[in-house]
Amino acid sequence: MKNSPTRQIQSGFEHYPSITPRRSQFFRGVLGAIEVIAAEKHTKANILPLERTFLIGFLTVVPSLTRETGILKSRPMLQLLEDLIFLQLAQNEVQDLKTLPNHLLQPIQEHRKKMRLNFSNTLQALPVEKQAEAINIYARTSKEVEIIENFANIHSNNLGIEEVIRYRELANGISIVANLALVFGVKHFPELLEPAGENFNAISKKYSWLTENDHSNTVRHLAALATSFSMIGQLRDDWIDQSVDTTLQLTTIARTASKTLGETPARKLVEEKVKQYKRKTEDLGLSKWGTEGFDLAFRLWKGGMSLMSKNRMLYYLLSATHWRVEEAFDLYLNRERLAAQGKLTPQTST
Repeated sequence: MKNSPTRQIQSGFEHYPSITPRRSQFFRGVLGAIEVIAAEKHTKANILPLERTFLIGFLTVVPSLTRETGILKSRPMLQLLEDLIFLQLAQNEVQDLKTLPNHLLQPIQEHRKKMRLNFSNTLQALPVEKQAEAINIYARTSKEVEIIENFANIHSNNLGIEEVIRYRELANGISIVANLALVFGVKHFPELLEPAGENFNAISKKYSWLTENDHSNTVRHLAALATSFSMIGQLRDDWIDQSVDTTLQLTTIARTASKTLGETPARKLVEEKVKQYKRKTEDLGLSKWGTEGFDLAFRLWKGGMSLMSKNRMLYYLLSATHWRVEEAFDLYLNRERLAAQGKLTPQTST
């Protein structure tokens, strides 16, 4: 008799002893936060909140493997991970906002150029072989994500809900693979040594393992876990941002579901999908407090950003409070800023 899917995943989890047991993850998370603070002081690196979240996540789930990489003792590697994350965000902003008029799009493109320059400059402090590896990781994964995004936008009207979900899993998963390959080494991801996939189907086949349960090593298992985890936030983001995404004509899970089913059934579907990804993430090894805590925190944060996008006075108040708030707008909140300023309308996106 065949094992149930849940039993298969649990058996897979037990196969990776370096993953922290669920019951110990809260404690490990607290220790991870302390380690990241200590690393920041030791290396004199300026670790921003987004990168800090990544590092604490790694130290929570795979603490020994994370320490073995030496990243917590290397200022150049800490900086390079941050630069890669910010470059991915900048690329996503340009991709999503490319239908804007040139005078609105140009500052966003200039910000991407700045992120590319930061990435290139940081590479100079690393050994030549690490430079080549990092360049290869970014070049191939960014090309594949761009191909996937373009496919989804071109075929938007013909894609069903499950197809849009698959596109989003791929886009998120490939970016996660890039981050993990940079930290843990490309040796865990031999597909990154192959030429970039040339079309959606080839790329989907290449990374099919991201949504399967059988992974050849702990780092690949972590990539699958993180991809499933990211989809919780993706579904929340899509639902909350529907009005802005509709203005930009973006292909999202929430928009596709609403067009196909209507708003009320679409909301139910999104909630059910969130529950499914929570269960899957927990089955892959993350504790329930991790998935539920992230979901709550993300909804509060995203809800606040959505409120800000509809209130110009609140936007100006927030952006004036601290330079890092304005930096967040530059990195990944351009559409919210444009909406708050009254510059994002159906007429501005063509």
